[in-house]
Amino acid sequence: MKPPGYIPGAGSAVAFASAIVFATGITLVALIYEDGANVHAVNLSRVLAFAAIMGLALAVQRVSPILPPRQALQCVVVGVLFCADLYGLLSSIRYIPVGLAILIMYTYPLMVAVAGWLMGTESFTLDRLFAILAAFAGLTLALHAPEGAIDWRGVA
Repeated sequence: MKPPGYIPGAGSAVAFASAIVFATGITLVALIYEDGANVHAVNLSRVLAFAAIMGLALAVQRVSPILPPRQALQCVVVGVLFCADLYGLLSSIRYIPVGLAILIMYTYPLMVAVAGWLMGTESFTLDRLFAILAAFAGLTLALHAPEGAIDWRGVA
């Protein structure tokens, strides 16, 4: 049974639009920095824009934004972690090219796989290793990782 107001494909359209906005926003950060903005202003503007859009979406659907205390706390924790992650990414773009910053950010699947292998929760197989290395190599090619000196602050 479909919920009231169900629109087929709406979720996919919103996810696609969100991915486009996120990718475009990260790419434009370097230009925003050139005009004098700082990482705090960029992060705040993204949070406020998201809050406004979510508030509008909840109002249109007549859904209360009030969550039970446990869920509200979980949302705050996830939000703080997301902001810290985004703060690190946006800060790195001041020191290194966007492509390299994204490449470094997306090394986490490799790190998670290695951690799983070391902890024994995942089985080590050569095909998994080659798949991860191929994906990383593909990202490197697609993002045109620069050669030469790299500022350690951006990598950190």
